[in-house]
Amino acid sequence: AGGLRGAPPLPPAAVETRPSTLLPGGGIGLVDASRDSGADTSFDQVMRHHQAMVATASAKQETTLGMVMDGQTVAYVVPGTPSHATQITRGDRVISVDGRSVDGSTVGKALRGTDRYGGVVNIGLARGGREQETYLARLQRGPLPPVERQTALFETLLAMGKGLESLLESSREGMGPGSVDVWRRRMGGYIETVAREVTDLEEAREREVGTIKKQRDELRLHAQTWEKSHTARATDVVTEANKVRTLEGEVEFLKNGLDSSLAQVEDLKRQIKALTASKGEAERELAAARGDKEAHQRALDKVGSLTQVTLDQTAEIFRLNELVIQMDSEMVVLEQKLRRKEMEENIEMQSFLGADGGGNVAVQKDRDNPLNPQGVWVPMM
Repeated sequence: AGGLRGAPPLPPAAVETRPSTLLPGGGIGLVDASRDSGADTSFDQVMRHHQAMVATASAKQETTLGMVMDGQTVAYVVPGTPSHATQITRGDRVISVDGRSVDGSTVGKALRGTDRYGGVVNIGLARGGREQETYLARLQRGPLPPVERQTALFETLLAMGKGLESLLESSREGMGPGSVDVWRRRMGGYIETVAREVTDLEEAREREVGTIKKQRDELRLHAQTWEKSHTARATDVVTEANKVRTLEGEVEFLKNGLDSSLAQVEDLKRQIKALTASKGEAERELAAARGDKEAHQRALDKVGSLTQVTLDQTAEIFRLNELVIQMDSEMVVLEQKLRRKEMEENIEMQSFLGADGGGNVAVQKDRDNPLNPQGVWVPMM
């Protein structure tokens, strides 16, 4: 008899005998009941191949320690794994994991833990019959043999069923009363156990696929968020640069207005000087015309008119001085605001260029712009 299709025959030393405690009916194995020499080799190959696949696949799904659990009991130890190296044997009962007591419902989750490669797990075990001895095993998580293709597992099930039926038919003669029922119960129970393991494998595969899809969606969302964030930052840099240029224009406009107001003040000063000279001349005329009443009255009227004009010009000078002071204050505020904007723009530009490895937005110092005499970084147009 040759190997199964899709999987080469396994040598007896490569696998460990499947524990009969997983099968209904106590400690009597299937191969212990009755079989003829013609079906013996084929049956053993089917059983060994199936046992190796289930042990490896179950160990891959349950833990990275290399144990297949039946509740709290170690049902199988995968060769070449940490559990095999620490001489954990079939039939040992796991009673604690990392100092915490476990039962049949919590032992699987506790053994999986974080499933981190190289992580150390302290497992409390009980071994023996009535007088059990307890001991502590310290395991370090390691790699496991690769899981066989699940299609090969289904082929194994089919081949195993055919082998069992053939063996049952060939061994029917010579068996005592009730032997066929025992075979049927054992075959059905074993197939049911393997079917449950196959279902667990399918569910685990679906969970892994779901996890991979979730991680892919999270990475895609992260990439989109990163792209939107950097695009928004680039837009903010351009907006702030435009604000700086606008403020520079306002400052230049205020400077021009201030220069114009100062020129008006100088002109008014010259007018006041001329009026003062006219007033002195009128006073001299008044002194010369004191004897002439009419001339005296005209001189008085002229002096009064010049005095009123002088007062008006003086009031205008005060008003212009207040305007100059106000414009000076506004200019100081705008210069402070401009300096803050320049500092914020330089900090934002350095942060953007540093985060983007050079950035995707070309910038230059616009020193030729009359509205930007200080050479602030602005986007290239």
